[in-house]
Amino acid sequence: MYNGYITFNGIKSSDYGVIVYDGDIFQTPKRDVEEVEVAGRNGVYVIDNGRWADVSISYSCYIETNAMSKFLEFKAKMMANNDYCELIDMNQPDYVFKARLTSISEPTFYGLENGCKFKISFTRTPQRYLKSGMDEMSVSKGETITNNTLYEAKPLIYIKGTGECTIKLNDIALTISNINEYMYIDCESMNCYRQTGELQNNYVSFDDNNIFPYISPGDNVISWTGDDISEVKITPRWWTI
Repeated sequence: MYNGYITFNGIKSSDYGVIVYDGDIFQTPKRDVEEVEVAGRNGVYVIDNGRWADVSISYSCYIETNAMSKFLEFKAKMMANNDYCELIDMNQPDYVFKARLTSISEPTFYGLENGCKFKISFTRTPQRYLKSGMDEMSVSKGETITNNTLYEAKPLIYIKGTGECTIKLNDIALTISNINEYMYIDCESMNCYRQTGELQNNYVSFDDNNIFPYISPGDNVISWTGDDISEVKITPRWWTI
């Protein structure tokens, strides 16, 4: 039990008088595996699909005064976006989640309809992102980046420059053939794009089975080639379960 607030897509619940008093926020994601029974073999053969499943979470909320108008305004704001957005829970101050709003229940009114209670439900990705890994940092060629978590991080990489560039994290390399001023490499969504949202994937080639670079637990060395590359920045996206 706790009293607090959440912030979803920049919308802070307490700004609308919405107080969170309970939530199943510590749900653990399930690993996506297949279990195959083999004749003559005890137990099962496990095929790991290399991913974790999304998690369903919900928050119990109340509004103390002017419930009807505050609830309707809050609900309209929250439901205006159906994409995965940033979710922050004040009771987990070191973490950020990516979540999609799935429902807001009908309110139960009390106190001559001056107050109400309701539930907000989300589907969130399995990652519990560390806020410390969501800040962009400049890196130098040959620099060692240390991942202190137990999980491979899939960073957002910003490259400033022109022409061709091959960027390499440890033994995984990705080449962009035509950078025009700058390029973003999103290793999580597996896309390359400019800030306008225009995809640039047709300029990308890989050294190894279309694998985007990732940051393994421990020390990782980043390097790149390209005569006209002036700056590289990384948002590492450290995470845990």
